[in-house]
Parts: sequence; structure tokens; C-alpha cells
Amino acid sequence: MLTYLIIFAIVGFIIAKVIKEPKKSFFIILCISIVSGFFYTPMWALVSFAEMALGYFVVYFTKD
Repeated sequence: MLTYLIIFAIVGFIIAKVIKEPKKSFFIILCISIVSGFFYTPMWALVSFAEMALGYFVVYFTKD
């Protein structure tokens, strides 16, 4: 499970670096988590959303 934390945090980090608009970033993170919910369970979709949001907010709050 630690592997998925690292993977989804990196995905959130990349989304924050590539896409500068917060609304588009939120939408992409939401879509990815919904897709992961189809392959696993809805609980894991929420967890993946939180992990990607963690990666996104690390970049968002540490930028100058």
C-alpha cells in the first residue's frame, strides 16, 4: 500500500507541475480517482484522491 501512496503522490505532483489552473487540476485528479474506483472499490478511489491531492498541495503550498 505504501507503493500506491508514493505513485499517486507523484501523479499529483506531476499534475500540479504541468497544469497551472487549479480547477483543471482538480477535475483531472477527480477523473483519475473515479477511474481507479471502477477498477478497485470506491473506498480506494477516495484514498487515491487524497493521495493525489497530497502531491498537488505539496507543490501548491511550497511554490513561491
